[in-house]
Amino acid sequence: MITPDNLKDQIDQTRLKYTPRSHGASVQGGPFVCYFGETVDPGVFLDQITEVGEPWHFFGATSKIHNGYWTCKGNLLHVENGEQVWSSEVTLEVSDEWVRIYVFEESSAARVAEFVQELDDRYGVRVEFSDPRKPPKNPVSTNNGH
Repeated sequence: MITPDNLKDQIDQTRLKYTPRSHGASVQGGPFVCYFGETVDPGVFLDQITEVGEPWHFFGATSKIHNGYWTCKGNLLHVENGEQVWSSEVTLEVSDEWVRIYVFEESSAARVAEFVQELDDRYGVRVEFSDPRKPPKNPVSTNNGH
């Protein structure tokens, strides 16, 4: 079973970090992937999770890139006593078989871990992290869904 505690450190290691350079910036980190237990309709999936209320507390703007491939730039809301107190920015890429999650440096790894736990509870996801210092051996591709 996925728990926020066993995800937080891995999310911290893969989060996107930008370091200013004299001519631009360098980027460290990268996304991680949650594979769905069963295929989903990406548009319906995003409609369901971008409802601001329980259980997701997620607000996002979605875009259909092409059939079966969507993106969503959004914020995971931090809610205490029924009020939003903060948010964590994430970007999602979604196919019918997986959701790729980009976590930004200032985002809360604990809040993202809670979100992934909710994905697991509802969609039976399998989470895969790659070493952010090395290119993935089997990169996720939008051409074949893996």
